[in-house]
Amino acid sequence: AAGAGYLLVGEVKASFASEDSGQFFSMARGQVRLVETTGGRIVAEASCQDVKGGHISRSQANEKAVREAVAVLKAALEPKLAGLASP
Repeated sequence: AAGAGYLLVGEVKASFASEDSGQFFSMARGQVRLVETTGGRIVAEASCQDVKGGHISRSQANEKAVREAVAVLKAALEPKLAGLASP
């Protein structure tokens, strides 16, 4: 839509999943929506779940899982965003 404004709304959460031989594992899930500002219509959305991150630090495992989930969401949303830019 020409001149349309968009708002990106999303959330990603990670939680501790397990520990194995000093390695911590976390799982993340998330969702993102692209909303048209002039009416609230959702024009694109993506979600993910069970995205794993591992590290020797529990907090770093959470952070890695979040980064991986964001990458999954970005990859899923990019083609939809490209379609909006087309005339």
